[in-house]
Amino acid sequence: MSRPATRAVTLIELLIIVVIIGILLTIFISRFVGRKPNDADGLLRQQLGLRQELSRLSEAQQAYRAAHQRYAADLPALSLTATPGVTITILGGGLESGTGWSATARSSDAEDLTCYLGVGVDTVVDAVTVSPNQVVCKPAGR
Repeated sequence: MSRPATRAVTLIELLIIVVIIGILLTIFISRFVGRKPNDADGLLRQQLGLRQELSRLSEAQQAYRAAHQRYAADLPALSLTATPGVTITILGGGLESGTGWSATARSSDAEDLTCYLGVGVDTVVDAVTVSPNQVVCKPAGR
């Protein structure tokens, strides 16, 4: 009676497999750990910052309206200051009546990126249509 031959993995073969996996992991990890942000990452980061600025402005405007039955026309009236490097402009014909307002936020780091916010009746800013309470960010020329 002969036994069927079974093939087992030797210690050397196992060691070679572990070394190959280690080399592949080293290559994979080094590509992502040393990765520098590209232009798209920077643009997304700037867009997020401008959206946060407009969100802060919207909250301050709602509190101001609750106290004064109208919206504020500028940041000092809201006791709000923009983050350094960000310019916020409040616009809108519904400020006094309390029916609406709109605003733009621009970053000095990304002069070609502008974010728009419209609240109430003022939903068209610089020929950009904005749904109420929605922030739209557009690069210049698009």
